[in-house]
Amino acid sequence: MKSLRLIPCALALLVGTLAYSQESVGDVLDIVRANSPALKVAGGTLEMEKLQNRAERLPENPEFEFENVWAEGPDDGFGREIRVRQGLDFATVSGMRGKMAASLDGLSELRYQAEVVEVMAQARELCARIVFCNLMVDALTEYESILDDLYQTTLRKSELGEATVLDEGKARIQLSQIRARLSRTRMDRASLLASLRTLAGKEDLDFNGRVFPEYATGMGFEAWLAEAELSNPLLRMMEQEIARTELQLKMDRSAWVPELNLGYLYEAGRNERSRGLTLGISVPLWSNASRVKSSVAAVNVAREQRLRQESEFRALVRDAWDQAVGFREIAAESRACLVESDNRPLLRKALDSGEMSLLDFLLETGLYYDALESTLSAELDYHLAMCGLQRYGGMD
Repeated sequence: MKSLRLIPCALALLVGTLAYSQESVGDVLDIVRANSPALKVAGGTLEMEKLQNRAERLPENPEFEFENVWAEGPDDGFGREIRVRQGLDFATVSGMRGKMAASLDGLSELRYQAEVVEVMAQARELCARIVFCNLMVDALTEYESILDDLYQTTLRKSELGEATVLDEGKARIQLSQIRARLSRTRMDRASLLASLRTLAGKEDLDFNGRVFPEYATGMGFEAWLAEAELSNPLLRMMEQEIARTELQLKMDRSAWVPELNLGYLYEAGRNERSRGLTLGISVPLWSNASRVKSSVAAVNVAREQRLRQESEFRALVRDAWDQAVGFREIAAESRACLVESDNRPLLRKALDSGEMSLLDFLLETGLYYDALESTLSAELDYHLAMCGLQRYGGMD
C-alpha cells in the first residue's frame, strides 16, 4: 500500500518538473513577462515614482504658530496667540500642479514600457540562440551517429582485411571532431539557458523549441516606421518631456501671480479675547526671473533633443531593416540550396557498394553538415536582426 500512496506524489513531482519545459517561444515569453525579476523591479520603481509624483498635486504645508507671552506692569498677566496660515499659489488653484503630476506619471509609465521592451527583446534573442543550439545538437547528434556507425563498420572491415589502418584513422578523427563540436554546442546551450533562467526568474525553466520566434513582416518599411515612431517608448518619452518642460514653463510664468496666504488668528489676553481670518499676499519680485529663463532653455533643449533622437532613430531602424531583409534573403537561399542538394542517402549507398572511397564520403557528408550549420547560422542572423527591430517598436 505504501508504494501505491507514493504514486500520486511521484506523478505530482513529475508534473512539477515538466511544468516549465517549454517548446514554444511564446510560452517562454509569457513566463518571462510574468516572473522576470528585472520587470518586477521596474514595476516597483513605477509605483514608487507615482507615489512621489503625488506630492506635485498637493499645496504647500500649512503653518501653525503658538505664542504664550507674559506682560509686565500694573496689569501683569499672560496672553496666548495662535496663528494658522495656508499658502495657495496660482499653479495649485488652476490645476497645473495636478497636470504636472500626471505628466510625471506618464514619463514613469514610459520608462517602465522601455524596460519591458528591452527585457522581452533579450528573451527573444536568447530563445533564438537556444533554438539554433537545439537544431545544431539534433544535426550533430545525427552526424555523430552516422560517423560512429561508419567507424564501427571500418573497424570490422579492418579486422577482416577489407579496410586499411588509414581508413580507420580517418573515420576516428572525423568522429572525434564532431563529438567535440557537439560538446561545445551543448555547453553553449547550457550557458544560454542559464541566462534565460536568470532573465525569467525561473531556475527550473527549460526550452526545447526547434522553431525560431515569429514576426509579422507583411508591411513595408515606411508603414512599419510610422507605427514604430508612434509606439517606441523612447521617442514617446521625448514627446512627454517636451510637454513636461512646457508645463513647467507655464507654472514658472504663473508664479508672477501673487501667492495668497489664508489664515486664522486667535488672541487671548488677561481681560480680552479676539479672533478672525487673515489674508496675505506674497509678491515674487526677485526670485522668479531666472527660473523662467531656465524653463525656456529647458523647453528648447527638449525640442532639439527630440529632433536629434528622431533623426538617429530613423537612421538606425533603416539600417536594421535593411540588415533583416538581407539576412532573410540569405537564409532563404541557403535553405533552398540545402534542401535541393541533400544527397546523404545516395552517398551511403555509393560507399557501401564501393563506388565511393571513405575519404570522399567523409568529405561529401561533411560538406552537407557544414552547409546545414551555415544555413542555421544565416537563419539565426535573420531572427536576431528581427529581435533588434523589435526593440524599436512597431512589431511584436
